[in-house]
Amino acid sequence: MRIAVLSITHFSKAGAGNTTKALHRFVGSIAFVGAPRAAFAVLDDPDDKDRRLFLHAKNNLAASPQGLAFRLEQKIVGEAGKSIAASRVKWDGEPVSMTADAALSADSGEVRTTRKEAMDFLRQELVSGPVGVKLVNDHAKALGISERTLKRARAELKVKSTRVGGLGDDGDWELSLP
Repeated sequence: MRIAVLSITHFSKAGAGNTTKALHRFVGSIAFVGAPRAAFAVLDDPDDKDRRLFLHAKNNLAASPQGLAFRLEQKIVGEAGKSIAASRVKWDGEPVSMTADAALSADSGEVRTTRKEAMDFLRQELVSGPVGVKLVNDHAKALGISERTLKRARAELKVKSTRVGGLGDDGDWELSLP
């Protein structure tokens, strides 16, 4: 059908110090990043305050692409007497090999364990209230969080598991924060 869908969002500020995993920092449900085939992040360069990085955060279409770098610069545009200063993007000529996760890690100066990342994922996923176990497991799997790591993170956070609906095949399970 030759169409594309583009969605733009921001990183959450509340969890800014809690994770260096880019996928867990996007605002809203992890599904907004888990469902698309590719997600990119624009970040400050940890080594150059005037440079920005355009890096992949997720890509399941092909091998991870290299990132791009750019700077914002002022340019006078318009005719004489009617000119204004405007911002424009000036792309760097060299590709960037850093990932969004690496840029976030360099910026925060910390190294994260997979369990802590899984715990951050659970906090974000369950912050608005109970969520079905199957949905949480599917989102975690899409992000590369193993079932074993997720179970350990659930135990450490003391996540509640509650049966909803009927008994047997008629019921489901939901997870919630304590």
